[in-house]
Amino acid sequence: MRPRPPLEAALVDLGRDLRDRARRAAVRAGASRPEEVGASDVQYGVDVATEEGLTDAVRAHLGPWLPLRLFSEGLDPEGVVVGEGVPVRRLVVDPIDGTRGLMHDKRSAWALLGVAPDADPRLRTLEAAAMVEIPTRLGGAGEVLSATRGDGWTGSVDVMPGVSGITEPFVRRSTDGLSFEHGFVTVARFFPGISRRLDAFATALMREFEARGWAPSGTVFEDQYISNGGQMAALVTGRDRLVVDLRALLGDPGRPIRSGHAYDLLGLLVAEEAGVVITDCSGAELDAPLSMVAPVPWIGYAHRPMRDACAPIVAAVLESVKNA
Repeated sequence: MRPRPPLEAALVDLGRDLRDRARRAAVRAGASRPEEVGASDVQYGVDVATEEGLTDAVRAHLGPWLPLRLFSEGLDPEGVVVGEGVPVRRLVVDPIDGTRGLMHDKRSAWALLGVAPDADPRLRTLEAAAMVEIPTRLGGAGEVLSATRGDGWTGSVDVMPGVSGITEPFVRRSTDGLSFEHGFVTVARFFPGISRRLDAFATALMREFEARGWAPSGTVFEDQYISNGGQMAALVTGRDRLVVDLRALLGDPGRPIRSGHAYDLLGLLVAEEAGVVITDCSGAELDAPLSMVAPVPWIGYAHRPMRDACAPIVAAVLESVKNA
């Protein structure tokens, strides 16, 4: 297994700390109670409890890289400086991406962390990133994915409940070829009945794939995983072949949809170092400022040949639905 460089390893350690806090908080009374509206999403009891003491945890795990400008949903929108002096790096943290599944003990969430230059904080300037799975109460293991730009990525599996130093082999499934048959293709539509245009897009896209013989009827599955981090992790591990999140573009008039943001997409660096292709709706490489507010549509392809074949189809279907 590729050794993790120091900054990447420190992000993983902080992510593991957040994972353990979140798992403890998720079983407490009030975990699923709405507490406040953060920078761009509702914060529930489990979010607030997990984020408590975040600055102290950053000091403990990232001391050699201080000062850092810390951004997280429950903090000041302008960020909080941790350490003394003027920061040259920005640390962005989403302590629980996938709160709704975790707080109801239905599905893993993810702790997402990334470091970028404070002078130019964008998804494409991320220097290092980590994605740490937060399993449900009965989950026996959790994946840990991390990367450093230009230096590759590492995947490992931690045995729960946080048994120090114990890991299992990481297994990545093959997603070669263009067929989606007996695999997962998802158009993100987390809120039932919220958008007829999203439904129309999903149906039209699958009809195009079916016409090309890539997705015979009844052989392709959909997975509404309410976590952009979890969706990217599924692309990295080979569980998913295509994920399309265009909620910000295809909401019905008068019915706003909560959409993903840059801090939900901190796994971009991990995905790309692993060979996954993440684009915007035009098919270009995804980039966006590391904002806590602006919505970011994105499309994830398991590998480049899939992107090259599918991106023009996705763009054409999107244009057709927008103009309908």
